[in-house]
Amino acid sequence: MKTQIEKQTPIHVSSVVYPEALTPQGSSEQFLQLAKEQGVPYLMLAVLSSTEREVFDRLPMQGMQQGGGMRGGGMPGYRTENFARMELALLDGQTGYPVLTTDGQAWATLERLVVPLDSNVYPVVRRDLTQPPIYPNSEKDAYETLRWVSGQDAIAQAVMHFEQLWKKNQAA
Repeated sequence: MKTQIEKQTPIHVSSVVYPEALTPQGSSEQFLQLAKEQGVPYLMLAVLSSTEREVFDRLPMQGMQQGGGMRGGGMPGYRTENFARMELALLDGQTGYPVLTTDGQAWATLERLVVPLDSNVYPVVRRDLTQPPIYPNSEKDAYETLRWVSGQDAIAQAVMHFEQLWKKNQAA
């Protein structure tokens, strides 16, 4: 995300601090302290979250989205949907107040067979019908691939929204 922000806006990210040092306390004091420690006038706060749900489904024999599903018979499997959200906030390091806030949301779906079989179409991660499917290397990599895809798409959308707000604010 650092690279995307720096590429799409004139913002330079001087350092990245991971959340182990921060705990939600309901105030901006920890952010003010962090800005002071880092010697920066602004902080970029980024929070990525996601939720998943998994349901039994009948998957199409050839892995194609048309047809299949519970209506068309198919092979027994599971469909896991991951919904990701990236929240971005540029905070003033002196006041703790947000200068810009935005978010991005995305989803991806993992389809996998009930019994892992050698298959060239399952497991598969899908975004939407306009993008090609992604075939994880193995069943054990499938969930991480699912989460990575939806997370990356949410990050990209949040950065795009951030860039648009940045340009709008600079023009005003």
